Amino acid sequence: MLPLWLIVLQCVFAGLTVAQNYRGVKTVVVSAAQTTEHTAVKIAGKKPPAQPHSLVYPDPVLTPCATELEKCLNPLIHANMDPKDPHNICSKKFKTGDYRDTTPAMKAEAYRRYGVEKGKRDCAYGCEVDHDIPLVAGGADVILNLWPEPAEPRPGFHEKDHLEDHVKVIVCALHTTQQRQAALDDFRQDIATDWLAACVKYKVKCVPPPVN
Repeated sequence: MLPLWLIVLQCVFAGLTVAQNYRGVKTVVVSAAQTTEHTAVKIAGKKPPAQPHSLVYPDPVLTPCATELEKCLNPLIHANMDPKDPHNICSKKFKTGDYRDTTPAMKAEAYRRYGVEKGKRDCAYGCEVDHDIPLVAGGADVILNLWPEPAEPRPGFHEKDHLEDHVKVIVCALHTTQQRQAALDDFRQDIATDWLAACVKYKVKCVPPPVN
């Protein structure tokens, strides 16, 4: 007859083995459920669950506006109190179209530099060749200020556009040229450094609520 201590030890090892096997089975079941859910969504013709994407921010080497801001700015555009100045973002005469000349060749070059194609990978649900420093904030229409920004998974370029429009209202609500230009300069650096953090700073809801 085996000693009592040996019997107890065997029971402990047996319990650990069962627990490990159970955990392994459980993991497989969860994985299968996730795969089934993803397949069912695809069959239903809906978009699969949002996956993290790499282009929510521009590459700091390819689009170096955060560290080399001047290379991404249009020196003509500013903020002041002159309502007749067409280069003043707060003037009714200011139109981003007057400064937009993003040619098809430039857009193709932006995709090429980032190694993505329209409708594939990060751009599976659409991309916009966006300006890191927006035109409405005095961004230049140059290749160093461009990157293919996805629409989805959100937040994407639609949310960034909302941030840009919101901050323009904030800047133009100020009462002196000095205040307006200082606020515009701050925003340019903020959006180039981390536009999602800028959403928090300027109290813009750039991240959509979770889907129930």
